[in-house]
Amino acid sequence: MLFRELRRVATIVHDEGEQTAARRSILIEVVEEDPRTVPAMAEARHISRQAVQGLVDALAKDGLVDRSVNPAHKRSWLWGATAAGAAKVASMRARERERLGGISGVPEAERIEAACAVMAEVEAALAAIVMEDPP
Repeated sequence: MLFRELRRVATIVHDEGEQTAARRSILIEVVEEDPRTVPAMAEARHISRQAVQGLVDALAKDGLVDRSVNPAHKRSWLWGATAAGAAKVASMRARERERLGGISGVPEAERIEAACAVMAEVEAALAAIVMEDPP
């Protein structure tokens, strides 16, 4: 339920016509983290490399990301944000603060961090189950 509500609010805040949730996710990652390869981004999301490649290609077409040589691999580029991509993420973050900053009744930071820790433990436990019983 929470996921669906968060997705609904994100659609309203970010006007999905401009950037889909998937494109925003990739763009935020390459702005806030070091440049990375499409396979690394796909693996982190548990989706196909081809799906991520399509998202990266669309972001590149819009001038929000660009590629650079990957010294560790000849055929897999490193993708990072352009100045326009970084500005886009800054704009998205500002819009989030503006629209969502005044929400009352949100748990304090300590409770949110505790909930995140619990979710990380659940994720690790589920990953262990998958490792024990591969499909």
